Amino acid sequence: MSDIPVLADSVRITDDAVEILDRRVYPFEVRWVRCATSEEVATAIERMVTQSSGPLFAATAGLVLAARE
Repeated sequence: MSDIPVLADSVRITDDAVEILDRRVYPFEVRWVRCATSEEVATAIERMVTQSSGPLFAATAGLVLAARE
């Protein structure tokens, strides 16, 4: 199994946060940006941490955080 994330795995929901694969440095580095609130998810989207269809996955995960808040 490969350690290289695919687009569908570029956003992860954990028990207390959303982790977004930082596409600004990928593929040279695999770095995850941790967002603990829906506002942090919005900021990550604005800063283009996630690209292509990633903002859709990130926004959906942000809604999960908002519901938990």
